Parts: sequence; structure tokens; C-alpha cells
Amino acid sequence: MSSQGPSDPEVAARRALGVRRLREGQRPAIEAAVEGRDVLAIMPTGSGKSAIYQVAGALIDGPTLVVSPLVALQHDQIEGLRELNAGAAAALNAGTTDRDAVLEAFVSGDLEFLFVAPEQLAVPETLAAVQRGRPSLVVVDEAHCVSAWGHDFRPDYLLLSDVLDQLGRPPTIALTATASPPVRLHIAERLGLTDPLVVVTGLDRPNLFLDVRRVASERDKFDELLDAVPPGERWIVYATTRRSAEELADRLVEHGRRAAAYHAARPAGVRRDVQDGFSSGDLDVVVATSAFGMGVDVPDVRGVLHWDAPESLDSYYQEIGRAGRDGEPATAVMLFRPEDLARRTGLQARGGVSARTLESVLEALEAAPEATVADLAAELGFHRRTVTKAVTRLRDVGAIDLVGGAHVVVRRLDDAAAAVAADEHARAAWRETRGVLVRELAETADCRRRMLLGYFGEQADACGDGCDNCRGGRVDVAAVGEAATEEFPPGEPVVHRSWGRGEVVRSDGEVVVVSFEQEGYRTLDAELVTEQGILRPAATGT
Repeated sequence: MSSQGPSDPEVAARRALGVRRLREGQRPAIEAAVEGRDVLAIMPTGSGKSAIYQVAGALIDGPTLVVSPLVALQHDQIEGLRELNAGAAAALNAGTTDRDAVLEAFVSGDLEFLFVAPEQLAVPETLAAVQRGRPSLVVVDEAHCVSAWGHDFRPDYLLLSDVLDQLGRPPTIALTATASPPVRLHIAERLGLTDPLVVVTGLDRPNLFLDVRRVASERDKFDELLDAVPPGERWIVYATTRRSAEELADRLVEHGRRAAAYHAARPAGVRRDVQDGFSSGDLDVVVATSAFGMGVDVPDVRGVLHWDAPESLDSYYQEIGRAGRDGEPATAVMLFRPEDLARRTGLQARGGVSARTLESVLEALEAAPEATVADLAAELGFHRRTVTKAVTRLRDVGAIDLVGGAHVVVRRLDDAAAAVAADEHARAAWRETRGVLVRELAETADCRRRMLLGYFGEQADACGDGCDNCRGGRVDVAAVGEAATEEFPPGEPVVHRSWGRGEVVRSDGEVVVVSFEQEGYRTLDAELVTEQGILRPAATGT
């Protein structure tokens, strides 16, 4: 895009997007990117994250590279740009048939926006062509995917820091709808962002009613599901396993609901048909694993139901945010049994790098110390994502370097397996403590909305009528004090005498929730914190 265009973000937004006024958080993010500063924007779905890079791209001379994880999401974003006449755009993914033409258009300057899936940048020829195009702005959409502490971790995102190095570190905008304070730090670190401007807009969704229903058996759960999801309304039901998703969809059909299952193991054509049917209104209910939702923009979803407890509050917030995008009242229902949460934790424990995989990768690297990720995958017969996860773990512990997100350069493999095992142990501890916070949300007698927003560092009063606890009169507003809030507000760096450094996530006078670097999330009694001095500000802690 030519630098002869308007220099004011408001003017650029009107000309390129037809937007009369920028929303909260958009202007400072745009101005920071235009000035050459990295940006991390955490803004709820529907708040205009895309407009940030669209306007910034119009103001910065040179093309914009947008890393976007899903083909459907790329397609929607490109169609939106075409409707707005904001600049020529194209996508590069596994389904692209005219790859050479797309890359040539990007290199020649005929494209303003190039959308790529992260794994495409691990292809040396593709990365070389992107380098020749000299992108002046890089956008990492759905940036929570870079964080293992987030809710949709994807190994390919771990290669982006090396890619940004190869591109000469142009201004980078990382976008996500949800990220707790520790996840924000992790995103910035993983992407190598330099002193990013962090923009966080109000995360509250007042039109969403939060409801947790305690159930005793599978039969009770299904009865509650039928009660919560009336015929004719569009709902998303999240289940932990693919089998559960299929079985629930079949049972809902038997009870008169137009329902279908969606998960990653279903053929691509079937998944596309389910998504299209839901978008068009031919389906009312999609029963899905976490594979469904990102990039699905259906404004009149009246509710989201979690058949099983979510893996974390990050994923819970992201998933319930898919309801009520039209601003009308919507409901988020969690069906809770403690044993279901224990099962979820067990499934999560399988998400790390296995000792066998790591041993195989280490043996291959000893034989070929300068291989590419693709070479290793082909040699071992492993899926490339499996190898990517292993080599990024090895990079994290200093055993290897990654060049351009694809080439592995061995530094030292001695004790690498032990170092990765220790890292995996720390990750498992984090996963366990995140599950504890889900249990606390499900079992609390406090305002659920206040607790959820507190987890994301946003202090709030009791919602009054926005959750089942407040509506049922179970919340004693007067019982919440301010002693701990003033001394240890959210975002305060602290030191615990046993658990080391951390950051306060929530503080409401009754509890102080801290995210510790090594121990994960811990919930402390506010009175004991004050009386016994078990926390100290990090500046003075020892």
C-alpha cells in the first residue's frame, strides 16, 4: 500500500473500512504499529481486532503478512477485505492451487495482505519468497496458540519467533480474544516481541448468563442438557472426546434436535458440511471437541454448553464467547461433576512430548545434526507437528537452535532428555493448577462473573443477575473486603517464601490467586497473606 494515503487512523478507517469511529483500544494499537512498535491486543470477539491490522496495513508502506491458523478463518477474513475494498488479499495454505502465482503477487507488491497458515512458513521455499516480499507488518492472529499455557496450543506457532527473525523483525501485531496475564507474558516471550504495547479492552460480556449445574450421573447430565438446549435454538455443546461428541449428537437427534458432531477426525468434507449447516441455520446444535469454534462467526448462537468441565478458564472464556455475538441474551452452561474434571486432567497429561518420541528425535539429530523439521519427520515417519513439538522443547532447554523456523542446528545434546523431562514436569504442574481454578469457578458461592474476570486481571463487582449464584441470592456482596486488593492488586509481581516469583491474578479480599513461574496457579487465603506475610512485593522480596 502506498504511503501517500491518509496518516490519521480515523480517516484511514473511514476510507478503507467504512468505519466512522474506531472502537476502544483500536487507535492506540494502530498508532503503535505505525510507529514501528510491537503490539499485543487482547480484545473480546466482535470488538474489532481485525480492523487494527487492516487500518495499520493501509497506513504502513509495504505488504502485510497475516498468520492465521485455519483455512475457513482465512477465507472469511479475505472475503471481508474484498467487501471493504481494503486492499488485494490472498491466502497460502495446503489447499492453495496457484501457490507460485500468489507468492509472485506478494513479491511484486500486487498483494496488500497475504494470509498464511503457520506451517507454510516452515517450508524453506515459501519463507524465502515471503522474505523477498519484504512485509512491513506481520500479524499473528489467534496468538494464544503460541502459548502452552493458553487454550489451543499449536506447535507450529512456536516456530514464528525464528520466522520473524528471518524477516528482519518488522512491527508485529499479536491478536487474541482471551489471554490471562501469564499467557500474555508467554505470548510476548514466545514471539520475541520487543517492549510491546499491550492493549486489553473490557472482557466482560454482560449479555452472557453464566450457569453451572452440578450433576450426579450421566443420566442427570443428559436431562440437564435437554433442559438447557430448547428445540429450534442454535447452541454449541463442547465435549472432551470425539466419541462423546458423536454419541451426544446422535442422542440429541433422537430427541428432536437438528444436531451433528464435529471433531478433527471427521473427514474434511463432513466438517465443512457441519460448519456450513450451522452457519446457514440447517443445524441447530453442533456437538464438538475444542476443534470447533475458531473462525466460526454465527451471531445468533443462543448458548454454549460444556458437557465436560473445560480444561482451563482460558478455554472456557474463549468458548462461551461464541454465544450471543449479536448482543442479545445468551447462556453459558457448565455441567459439573468433579470426576469429569479428573478425567480431563488425565487426557491433558497425554499432550506432552513422550520419552519415546524425544529419544527418536535425539537419535536422528545425532546422525544428522543440521536436518530440517521436514527431514526429521520423513526419516522417523512421524507427523511433522509431533517433530515440531519435540524440537521446540529441545530449543527451549538450549540443546538446539532453529533457523528460519525449519532448520535445526545442534548445540549440545548431553542431558537434553533430562532437561526436557523436567520441563514436561513443570508443564504438568501448570495443567493441574489450571484445573483447580476450573473447579473453583464451578464450586464457588461467589459471583462467577466476578471470579472469571478476576482471573483475567479485571476487578469487578458482583454481577447482580448475570450468573446463577447472584440470581439465586447466594452471593454476599458485603462479605468481600478490600484489604488484600489494595496491597496485592492484579498484575503485582510478588515473591512467596517457598514458591518463588509470581504475579497476582486475582485479589478480592477473601483470596489472592497468584500465578507462580514454577508452581502454576495457587489460591491463598487473603487473611493469612496479610497476617503472616507469606507474600512480598517482588521489588523487596527475597
